[in-house]
Amino acid sequence: MPSEAMPKPSGESLPTKQNDYVTSPNRNPKRSIPSLDGLRAISCLFVMLAHGAHSLPSRFRLDGIAAACVYNAPLGVHTFFVISGFLITRLLKSELDTTGTISLKHFYIRRSLRIFPAYYAFLCVCGVAAAAGWFSIEPKMFLAAATYLWNYLHWADSWFLGHVWSLSIEEQFYLIWPALFLFFGPDKAKYCALGIIILSPALRVLTYFLFPESRPYISIMLHTRADALMFGCFLALAWDDLWLARWRQLIYRPLIITILSLFLLIISPTLSYHFRGAYLLPAGLSLDGVCIASLLMYFVERPASFGGSLLNQPGLSWLGRMSYSLYLWQQLFLNEHNIFAKYPPAQFLAAFLVAMASYYWIEQPALKLRRIWVRERND
Repeated sequence: MPSEAMPKPSGESLPTKQNDYVTSPNRNPKRSIPSLDGLRAISCLFVMLAHGAHSLPSRFRLDGIAAACVYNAPLGVHTFFVISGFLITRLLKSELDTTGTISLKHFYIRRSLRIFPAYYAFLCVCGVAAAAGWFSIEPKMFLAAATYLWNYLHWADSWFLGHVWSLSIEEQFYLIWPALFLFFGPDKAKYCALGIIILSPALRVLTYFLFPESRPYISIMLHTRADALMFGCFLALAWDDLWLARWRQLIYRPLIITILSLFLLIISPTLSYHFRGAYLLPAGLSLDGVCIASLLMYFVERPASFGGSLLNQPGLSWLGRMSYSLYLWQQLFLNEHNIFAKYPPAQFLAAFLVAMASYYWIEQPALKLRRIWVRERND
């Protein structure tokens, strides 16, 4: 999923004290943030494993609660949302603190150069493949994807483009949140984010009962999933608050961190498997958001912890930086209707190779262009 490109974490850049990030999380927006790339990598792997599970040999397939825990694509996407809210808000606050304002024009230009090149390249390849008869995608599906309205056009239905619902939510967030942040200012924006977090469970339940036709789409619409992004926004804005320092003291213990992790990895998917929407809509998604935000905060501040050291391994960090391209392109390969379907390792390998090509040949040149544009603007 898209995020601001930041320098690769190094041993010197990782915080060694708790207050390295508590006191000034937005001091330098270009400073690498420990653990986030690793979290992105694991989140993307959750998605890929869930999508590719059907092609695994039967003796390796899981079912029931085990499948719900291991093939947990919703957790991967939810984590992406929290990270996006945190990073974007952190960058907006840094710009406001540094310049006294936020240039929405420049924000949208930077976002466009970050997101659009790989995304529309993916859509173009899908269009060529559909025209060649390799798979079927109706033209109106491309329109839904190209306009980032997939999550609200309920007739949009295609495996090959189905994952763009999450990218649509993020793009809608990028369009709305910076303007709200600039209009309200950091303090009021923080309470706005908190209000959305508090109201979202009720909004999901009301949508379920008042708009029955929307029930299959509650998990993919912005107004019913915005709280996932708001957890990250709120965390970035409340970073220096006294109550959050007390929350840190409460949860920054190995036992509590282990419990939060087990809840996300085992308890929550088990409850979701048994109770589905009755658990997820009023409570499950919100509880997941609290746990993800808490773990994000911990691993950012404690990269030398056991979990943090794993997340900051060079290979996992590299995979996390490539996660946007990987998320985009895996959809073409991890399905039952391609030439690699009978050879699961080849499916995953092909997805990785194409994602690498996208990352190095499309994303990186676009990011280089963005850096040049930013440098010229600041000169």
